[in-house]
Amino acid sequence: MLYVKLTLRNLQRSMKEYAIFMLTMVISMMLMYSFMAVAFSEQVLQLSKHMDAFAQVILVVSMGLIIVIGWLISYIANFMLRKRSREFGMYLLMGMTRKQVCRMFLLEQFCMGLFAYGIGCILGLFTFQILLAIIQHIFGIAYQFAFRFSIPAAGVTFLAFLILYAYELVKEYRILHHVNIHTLLYQDQQNETVKKGRLHTLMYMLGAILCAAVGLKLFYDGMRNGIRDVEETKKLLPAVLLIIASIYACFLGLSGFLQHFLDQHKQLKYQHNRMFLLGRLQGRLRSNRIVLATLSLLTLVTICFLCFGMKFKETTDLTIHSAAPFDLQVITQHQQYIKKAAGFLAEKKLTYEDHTYQTYTHLRDDVKVKQTFAKALDHTAYDSTYYRTTTFMCYADVQRLLQLKGKKVPALEKDEYMLVVSKKQQELMESYCRKHPFTINGKPMKLRYVCTEEILQTMYFVVVPDVYVQGVKGDTFYYVAQSAKELPSAWEDQLYERCSNSQLQEYSSVRLHSSYVETSMFSYVTIVFCLFYAAFIFICAAGTILATQQLSDLEAQKYEYALLHKMGASRKTLYRLLHYQNLLYFLLPLLLPAFFMIPILNSLDIMFTTTDATTPMYMYLGITLALFFTIYLAYYALTYISCRRNLDI
Repeated sequence: MLYVKLTLRNLQRSMKEYAIFMLTMVISMMLMYSFMAVAFSEQVLQLSKHMDAFAQVILVVSMGLIIVIGWLISYIANFMLRKRSREFGMYLLMGMTRKQVCRMFLLEQFCMGLFAYGIGCILGLFTFQILLAIIQHIFGIAYQFAFRFSIPAAGVTFLAFLILYAYELVKEYRILHHVNIHTLLYQDQQNETVKKGRLHTLMYMLGAILCAAVGLKLFYDGMRNGIRDVEETKKLLPAVLLIIASIYACFLGLSGFLQHFLDQHKQLKYQHNRMFLLGRLQGRLRSNRIVLATLSLLTLVTICFLCFGMKFKETTDLTIHSAAPFDLQVITQHQQYIKKAAGFLAEKKLTYEDHTYQTYTHLRDDVKVKQTFAKALDHTAYDSTYYRTTTFMCYADVQRLLQLKGKKVPALEKDEYMLVVSKKQQELMESYCRKHPFTINGKPMKLRYVCTEEILQTMYFVVVPDVYVQGVKGDTFYYVAQSAKELPSAWEDQLYERCSNSQLQEYSSVRLHSSYVETSMFSYVTIVFCLFYAAFIFICAAGTILATQQLSDLEAQKYEYALLHKMGASRKTLYRLLHYQNLLYFLLPLLLPAFFMIPILNSLDIMFTTTDATTPMYMYLGITLALFFTIYLAYYALTYISCRRNLDI
C-alpha cells in the first residue's frame, strides 16, 4: 500500500512538474484521433470516390509521426530518469527492490500516457468537427454538426499509444534493472563529453559551410532538372543528406566557436550580466548540441511543410479551371468516339451546348509558314519536346469555344492571327512574337489579339483565319460540352468506356469538370492536411523539449539565482536574466532555419513553375511564421511563467 501511495504522489508531482510535456502528449493524441476520425468518417468518404485512399495516407503519415512522438517520449523519459536518478538510488538504499522501483516508475509513466490519451480523445471529438467543417467547405457542402465518437479512430490511436509506450517502458525497465546504485546517485551530475580545441571547432564549422553550399546547390539543380519519377527523386537524396549534415556539424562546433569568439572579445563577455547568460548558453550548447540540431532540423522541415501546403492550395485553386475549362471535354484521334460522347449526353436528355473541332500541326499545302513559336519557350521551365510542335486552330472554333464561355473575340482579317496562351506565359509569348514576325507565303502576319481565357488545357495555340485550314485533315479531335447543370462525376467512367477501345489499343482522354474538381480537392485535402498535421506535431515536440530542458535545469540553477540575489541583484534583474536565458535557448534552433529556408523555398518553387501559380513560395513565409510563432511563443511563455514561479526568490 505504501508503494501505491508513493507512486500516486510521484505521478501527481511529475504531471505538475512536466505539465508542458503532458500538454504536448494531449495535443498529439488529440490530433491523431481527430485526423483518424476524419479518415474513417462516412461523411468524408462519401465526398469523392478517391477519398477511400485518404484513410490509408493518414495512417501512413501517423505511423511516421509515431517516430517523432516516440523520440519525444524517449527524450523526456530519459530526462526524467536522469533528474530523478538520485531519488531512485535513495529508494534502493532504503531497502526497496529493483523490481519495486522499476514497477513504480513504469506505472507512473504509463499512467501519464494513459491520461494524455483519454484527454486527447475527448478534445479530439471537437477538433474532428473543425476538420470536418473545413473539408466540407472545400467540397462546397454545408456543414451540419453531428456528435460522433469514432471507435476505429480511438482504436488506432490507442494502438499507437501502446506502441509508443511499450517500447519505452521496456527500455526504461532494462536501464533501471541493470544500473548500479552509485550511477543512480551521481548520474544527474554527469555531463556529456565534448571534444575541445580550435582544430575540432574549425573542422566542424568549415564542414558545415561546405556541406551547406554543396547541398543547396545540388538541391537547386535537382529541382531544376525535374522530379518526374522515383529515379529523379533519388538524385535529391545526397543534397538532403548534406544539408542535414551541415546542421549537425554546425551545432557540434558552435560551442567552441562561441568560446573562441568570446576569448577574442572579452569586453563583450564581462559587460552587464552577459557572463552569466553566455555561461548558461555555452553549457546548453555543449550538453545538448545533438538535441538542438535535431530541433533545428524539425523547425526547418516544419516551415517548409507549411509554405509548401499554402503554395499547393494556390496551385490547386488555379489549376481547376484551366485544366477542365468545360463541363465535358473529350480528346481523341478518332471521330467516332466524339459521336459516342455526344450520344451519351443526348441519352441523358440534358440541356447543353457543345462543339467539335480539330487542331492542326500544318496548314494547307499551298501555304508556307515561317516562325517556330516553340522557340519562345527555350531555356524556360516549359522547354520540352511536348511544346516543340506549333499547333494551329481556326478562328471559327475559337470563336465558338469563347461563346460557350460567354465571351467574345475580335474578328480576324486574312493577314492577322491570334494567340491562345495561359496568363502566366502571355508576356513571354507576346514579346517573342513582336520580335519574330510570323509569315505566311512570305507575307508578315499581324498579331491581332492574345487570348488568355481558359478554353484549352495546353500551353498555347496559334489561331489563323479559317481559309488557311480549309480541306486540311486535323491531327486531334476535340469535343466540349457546357451543360446547364453540373454533370455527375460518376459519368466520367461511363464516358471513358464508350470513348475507348482496349482491343484496338486506342485511347481517348475524357475529363469531366466535376470529376476533376473532386480529384483535385482530394489531392489538396490529403497533401495539405498531412503537411499541417506533421507541422503541428513537430512544433509541439520542439517546444516541449526546449521547455522541459529549461524547467529541469532551473532546479540546478536555483542556488545560482539565490546567490546573485544575496549579492544585491534585484528580483527585476533576475527575472530579466531568466527571460533572456529562456529566450536565447528558444532562439538557438531557429538560427540555421533562418539561413536555409529562403534557398530551399526558392528551389521548391521550381516544382510549380509550369502551373498557373505566380506567388513565390517565400511570400507565404509571413503567414507561416505567424502560425509557427503563435505556437512556439506560447511554449516559450509557458516555460518562462513556470520557471519564474519555480524560482521562488
